[in-house]
Amino acid sequence: YFMRNELETKPPTEEEIKACASVLSRLPERRLPLPIFKEICKKVVLTAFEVVSLRTSSDGQTQVLLSQRPDSDLWYPGEMHSPGVMLIPSDKDDENFVTALERLKVTELEGLQTSQPMFVANKILNTKRGVENANIHWMRVSGEPTHGKFYDIDNLPDNLINHHKVIIKTAYDNFLKDK
Repeated sequence: YFMRNELETKPPTEEEIKACASVLSRLPERRLPLPIFKEICKKVVLTAFEVVSLRTSSDGQTQVLLSQRPDSDLWYPGEMHSPGVMLIPSDKDDENFVTALERLKVTELEGLQTSQPMFVANKILNTKRGVENANIHWMRVSGEPTHGKFYDIDNLPDNLINHHKVIIKTAYDNFLKDK
């Protein structure tokens, strides 16, 4: 145990740093292997494109779209979340939110008609994954999702990811001003 613990806290040598950089340089831009992503998340500020998807129900209630993360999720197993994606290097310059939104429409907003996202705020959030610069937006949606379901904004599930409570409240407060 002592040896393992000593190795974990010992700073890497210059040779180890060069070897790590060499491996990283050979990885594709789009998605990192999970063990590497997990470690990088602890070392950098991630940029999240958060889109709180809202609709008005037939009885006049504002509802928000939430999906459940799989039980195998590394950071938030089985927890509910609002749609969002991390910006990645292959998102196009000057269009990174456009390409991020396109990815989101395929993965989490399929089956919905959407308005243009309305920018609300940037918030720096400490999450289980690491520090995130959350670019918070809201948009109106209609239709029925193929992923997730709608919840009344004043009756959100108990297993909602903690920092998504902040994201949803921030977006909803701005949405109310626009109503």
